[in-house]
Amino acid sequence: MINLSKRLDKIASFIEKEDDVLDIGCDHALLDIYLSKKYSKIYYASDLRESALDMARSNIKKYNADKVILKCGNGLEVLDKNTQINTIIISGMGYLSITNILKNIKSKKDITKVVIQSNSNSEIVRKFMLSNGFYIDKESIVLDKNIYYIITSFKRGKRVYSKIDKEIGIMNDDILKEYINVELKKNILLLKVIPKKHLLRRLSVKNRIKYLNKKRILIK
Repeated sequence: MINLSKRLDKIASFIEKEDDVLDIGCDHALLDIYLSKKYSKIYYASDLRESALDMARSNIKKYNADKVILKCGNGLEVLDKNTQINTIIISGMGYLSITNILKNIKSKKDITKVVIQSNSNSEIVRKFMLSNGFYIDKESIVLDKNIYYIITSFKRGKRVYSKIDKEIGIMNDDILKEYINVELKKNILLLKVIPKKHLLRRLSVKNRIKYLNKKRILIK
């Protein structure tokens, strides 16, 4: 069996056997190869350029993973009537790329689950998905090679969340307090270097600090 990183292992844990998956921006496709072996079913993996799929092809051959089907194209545009999926994975990208890929997700009714690991501003992605007809089903945080990663599984539907949930998340992992302390220190330092004339940026960081402190109190 393939040994996944902590980040990819957590993403894999959010995928269930009944999920028919397209992994957008699949990189080396190790996640898809792992899942195809675990559940013995087809997984679709895509990237923007053919050259970006070279490592994926090499790994598919190496692990004899003939159930992983590669597609070259931009985001959801790789889907066609012959590609039956209900679940999307997007990981290892910034929030702008993720929200751009999912800009039409509200109208894609066949897609009922989206698993996301954003490299930046998870709160923006969280609010975007909540405003586009999805709720947070599961959320977790992992520390992998000294980097904290937030992984969220969204499902189609609606639930009500507090401002703290939207800003910080609903995860309750053992390392949550440690993550919050790191984020507080980072944002307090950031506030000190942002020029006072940048009012909106300073307000955004102040709000981040406020909600981090509120979340820390809740988990004591």
